[in-house]
Amino acid sequence: MQTLRSRNPFDRLNLTKAKAGVIKNNPFVLKMTVPQAYEAVVNALGAFGLMVDADNHMSDPIWCCSNDDENGFPNDPRFDPDEWIEGLGLVAQLFKGKTQVISIGLRNEPRGKNQNATLWFDQYIMKAAARVHQANPDVLVVASGLNFATDLTYFKDHSLISNFDNKLIFEGHSYSWGGQGNPWVDGSVNKACADKIGSLNNNLGFVTDGDNAVPLFFSEFGVDRKQMPAHDDRFLSCFSTWAAEKDLDWGLWAFQGSYYYRQNLTNMEEYFGVLEIDWNRVKNPKVERRLGLLKQKLLGMSTFDPSHILSFSCIICHSFFFFF
Repeated sequence: MQTLRSRNPFDRLNLTKAKAGVIKNNPFVLKMTVPQAYEAVVNALGAFGLMVDADNHMSDPIWCCSNDDENGFPNDPRFDPDEWIEGLGLVAQLFKGKTQVISIGLRNEPRGKNQNATLWFDQYIMKAAARVHQANPDVLVVASGLNFATDLTYFKDHSLISNFDNKLIFEGHSYSWGGQGNPWVDGSVNKACADKIGSLNNNLGFVTDGDNAVPLFFSEFGVDRKQMPAHDDRFLSCFSTWAAEKDLDWGLWAFQGSYYYRQNLTNMEEYFGVLEIDWNRVKNPKVERRLGLLKQKLLGMSTFDPSHILSFSCIICHSFFFFF
């Protein structure tokens, strides 16, 4: 990876159209190694005033995630914990001094049959966070809950071993699916929303309450903006109400309108993307208007000082998007 040129995957996968677009707009990128190209993307985001959470998704360059992708939990066949921790340290060091990189996400959506809360939160998270904090003490460290970032209930009976100078925060994810059937369509919408909010509070939101409260960054939620089915429409209204009440910082899945290559398909459209497939306009302006309240800071200090406020709101949190 350190020496692999960014042009190699385009050639290997015969992505001639995508490569032509890079040549037209950013030809210098093709001469870069993959880490250099990644850094170039982060620099471009910073130049436009965007904040970046450098989030680690997978050990393999494949679509994320499933319970059987062998990338779900440390010591799964494709998840070497030592390699993972060393890689996090390298990324943290790479972005040291780059103020647009405000956090390092340790691992996206732990999952699978080998999950173990004690191992995850007291061993692997502590080791990984320590490595990041040692390499770059200026960044926040973002730790995911279990079961696809939906479960932090371990902390109902346990406390953090270390918060690394108040730099460790937790993240959660939520979508319209989950559970049995399709409650947003098949039953009472009010009950579906109440059940969703109850689950969010019980499994994730509780960490922001009480004497030992810790920050919760809702780093991923989203809806099918292309088709806007009823279950997503109703979920969005319900989730937005909850997130506004909690005044959560958040990130959307997803920004990109398409993929060079995903699951053996080229130029695949991202229906959840903010942008259209050609990236030149917003896919569904109505959704952006509905998110308007969440883009405001609803709770805060009585004396407002912008230098004290750190908000992830509206930032695309997963930074492994190469949009050249």
